Amino acid sequence: MFDFEKAINWEAVNKNIDVISEILKKNAATPKKYYGCEDVFFIWNGEWSDPYVFYNGKLYDEIEVSDWAWSDYNCLCEEDSVKPTDEGFEEYMSSDVVYNILTDLQPLDMSPEEVKTVLNEKCLWNLADTIKEEIQNG
Repeated sequence: MFDFEKAINWEAVNKNIDVISEILKKNAATPKKYYGCEDVFFIWNGEWSDPYVFYNGKLYDEIEVSDWAWSDYNCLCEEDSVKPTDEGFEEYMSSDVVYNILTDLQPLDMSPEEVKTVLNEKCLWNLADTIKEEIQNG
């Protein structure tokens, strides 16, 4: 039987990531999708801390993600002799760009318990029962 308390065993999370992602999509009010990506989520962390990006069972520093993307976008603009704009950056941040950055970027160094605490504090973990039931019921 699937024990969600032990699901932060990354192997179990990754095995069930489709179910977890589907549940997060259905409960889209919390959290917000990151640049429209279906299974990447923006997690506000308060005024005094960097926000997170949650993807594939891992947390990333959103500032690192957006800085990397902004730097790449600026390089492309420079190559094309185009002035970088916020609107252009929004267009640039397609799912392919986001996924490529997250694939290359190191996730935050957090233990499973620390990730659980962050998710708990940020209102994600309240979905745990729903996720557990969905996985158990197939």
